[in-house]
Amino acid sequence: MLSISEKINAISHFWIYYACYYQTIRKKLNWSEKNNPTFFGDRIEYLKLSSELVFEKYNPKTVNLLSLTGAIQMMYVQQDLLDELRMIFRLPQANKTGYVLRQMRNELIGHPISWDEKGNLKSTVLWNGGFNGESIDYVKYASENNFEPEEETKYSLAQILIEHEKFVNKQFDEIIRKINSIRKKYQSQIAGILKLQDDTTEFPKYLRLTQQLFEGVFEQSHAFRPDILQEYYTKIHEQNRYKYVIEQFISTIRNQVSETVEDMEKGLTEKTRHVPSQDFKVKLISNAKNLTSKNKNHTVDYILSKLVERKPVCLPSDLLPYVNEDSLAIAEIQHMEKYYQSDLEYYSAFEHLCFLIGHQ
Repeated sequence: MLSISEKINAISHFWIYYACYYQTIRKKLNWSEKNNPTFFGDRIEYLKLSSELVFEKYNPKTVNLLSLTGAIQMMYVQQDLLDELRMIFRLPQANKTGYVLRQMRNELIGHPISWDEKGNLKSTVLWNGGFNGESIDYVKYASENNFEPEEETKYSLAQILIEHEKFVNKQFDEIIRKINSIRKKYQSQIAGILKLQDDTTEFPKYLRLTQQLFEGVFEQSHAFRPDILQEYYTKIHEQNRYKYVIEQFISTIRNQVSETVEDMEKGLTEKTRHVPSQDFKVKLISNAKNLTSKNKNHTVDYILSKLVERKPVCLPSDLLPYVNEDSLAIAEIQHMEKYYQSDLEYYSAFEHLCFLIGHQ
């Protein structure tokens, strides 16, 4: 069974690596500007840190009145945040009937002096003597009883902590069950991509399914824009650079769908693992046949990192000293310079050049 911390990590994993990337998954959630990754992360981080304090570091044997009121407030906020998470995952608000925490917090911390709508004093609450570390004792004075002291209210601190931990676990379990339901459906959908042949003739199907289910892949390369890819496909027999980009697109999809299916097959009952970032990174290959020294590798890597964003600090011709008069590589460098303002031509040549010099 997962700990509360591991459950929080599992939910974060799903949100960061799936909900944030794929529209198909977001349609199953209450996705809005209010629930974007930043705000979601704020909620998760508070739940994670407060859970560590309440369930792992909080020691009832050494508690004092100040730390007690802080713990009660943290638990109260946790319940509110869990309701917000449930809303995001299209689950109804949790049933809090029978949980004493909210009433106790409202009376002791939230509104120890309470007024009615007309501004008349409604009730006051006072701690009953000292605090012994085992129970929470207080007395309420209400207008309906002529402000005579009511019977002492007394709660076991240990029981409140146990009750709240059960509540928190239950909410996370229900959210994870919902995530697993979404995950299994999505997994079966994207698995259909792997049934296609690993061949450029299947490109139209790959593009259609990717647009429907796996659109995050389009962010991995400037050459992977759907409109540009369609142009490359119409020119696939004209020049190797276009065929190479189409093959790279298909290979990237197949590899990432396989990784995603594998990741999802683990479900959320195991500890989550890190999924590699989809940000562009130039990959160094130490034994690249056209590069002969570490210094050259670092220089080429730097130039490529600027060329991919078309930063004016580097030009395609800056690579000429490093390609060892390779006629194919030189042709791609010249093509990039000729079509510097054309995304379609520039990035097809860039991707093919990276392959030719061992930096794909």
